[in-house]
Formats: sequence, structure tokens, C-alpha cells
Amino acid sequence: MIRLQDVSLTYDYGTIFQKTAIKNVSLFIGKGESVSIVGKIGSGKSTLVQFFNGLIKPDSGKVFVDGADLTSKKTDLRLVRKKVGLVFQYPEEQFFAETVFEEVAFGPGNMGLTGEKLRNAVFEALSSLGFEPNKIINLSPFELSGGEKRRVAIASIIAMNPEVLVLDEPTSGLDFNGRKLLLDYLKNQNESGRTLVFVTHNMDEALQISSRIIAMKDGEKVFDGKSEEFFLNESIVYSVGLEVPFVVKAWKKLKKRFPDLPFCRTPDSLVMAVKESVH
Repeated sequence: MIRLQDVSLTYDYGTIFQKTAIKNVSLFIGKGESVSIVGKIGSGKSTLVQFFNGLIKPDSGKVFVDGADLTSKKTDLRLVRKKVGLVFQYPEEQFFAETVFEEVAFGPGNMGLTGEKLRNAVFEALSSLGFEPNKIINLSPFELSGGEKRRVAIASIIAMNPEVLVLDEPTSGLDFNGRKLLLDYLKNQNESGRTLVFVTHNMDEALQISSRIIAMKDGEKVFDGKSEEFFLNESIVYSVGLEVPFVVKAWKKLKKRFPDLPFCRTPDSLVMAVKESVH
């Protein structure tokens, strides 16, 4: 569905500020996958996902979405962006509408939805992220709390019903309940067939939500494979400046006592697995 072929990008080329952001990255993300792109700040992960719907173009290499070449001037990027919805790291900074309804309705409205269909799209998106739509649609998005702003911004992308959801650090600034609500929603969406790309430096969340990990370091892809394989190889995790999740560390210790203990992604699933092993 999304394919990058030997993609590279350099910022401020030819100046003293020149920096290679992405270097010779190739990858393919298929329909229905759940992928976390991980790495520390400055690793290139946020730049990488902006290729996915043509927000930026590489200096060299090719980017394809369902076979359409995003580096070609003939490609209608508006159609691509209907398929690939990108939520920026601080999406609330791009608010412009006077009310929450107008903010969330902007995208689907531009796609041609009107009347009851548009209202339903807005209400469903807000409800899916824990809001009571009637209580919030007439409020100014600028008056909301930080966590509420983040969820409204995500709802504005969800309302367009894209085939692919790309979210850059979406849980940043959310409290525990808001984070859990969003992660549960994203997992359900992926289980329903929607492709999910999750950019994060939070390894607990990456472990919980994704079956595949793409790790970036200094603009290069240094790992691309199953999340279980990534997290069980501590040297790789530490080499990209990240930490092994607590659940994995605990699982490794318990595995010595319970050899048949299955790999677990959350504390709750680990507790349940241990109980079953004991009995």
C-alpha cells in the first residue's frame, strides 16, 4: 500500500546547517498492518512519515501509495490524502475554526460530505474519542484543555475515514485515561482492517499497539521486523537510544521459572499468563 524506494532527504543543502534527515530508506507497509516507527528525537521518524501522503518529497528515491507515484507532478495528492490521514505531533497548533464542529467537519466537508452525513461523521469521530458531541461541538477548540485539543485534532482526521492512519506521538500530553482511550480505539480500528502507523518514542505503547517495528537512527532504518523480535533483542533497542519495556523485562525473568510462558505485551496479559502457568 505504501512503498518507499531508496528515499533520501537533506535539509538546508549547501549551507552550514546542512543535515541529512533521511538516508536511503526503503520499506513497504501493507494494508491492515499495525506498524510503530520508533527512535529518539532527531532520528528521522517524523520526517519519514511525511513522505507517506506527499507532504514532503524526497531529494531522491520514489514514494508510492497504491501504485501512485507521489514524486510525480501528475499525481493528485488530494486523492492520496483522502487515503492516508496524517496527525502531526502537535496537531492542535493548526486549529483555525471557531467551533469544534467546524474544526472536525472541515476535512470531510472538503471531501464532499454535507448535511446529515457530515454531522454523523463529526459526531462519530468525537464519540470514538470519548467526547459527548452535543456538549462540545459549539465550544471553541482553543478553550479546551491540552488533552481535549489533542483528541479533537485526531477526530478531525478520523472523520475523513482514511484507509491509513498515521499518528506522530499522538499520546503526548494526554492523561492516563485519554491515552488508554486512544490506544484502545486505535487497536480496534486496526483489528477492523484499517492500516495504522504509530510514531513514538514510548516503547510500552509501541509494544502494546504494533506487531511490527521500524527503528530509525540518524535518518537510517536500522531495524524492520516483528515487534517481539525487536524488544527481545536488547542490544538493538539500546543501540537506537531507547529502553526495553518493563513488561518485556518482567516477562524474561518470569520465563526462567515458567518456560512455557507466552510473550506478553501488557502488564494485565502478563499477570493472566502467569496465573494460567501456575494452575
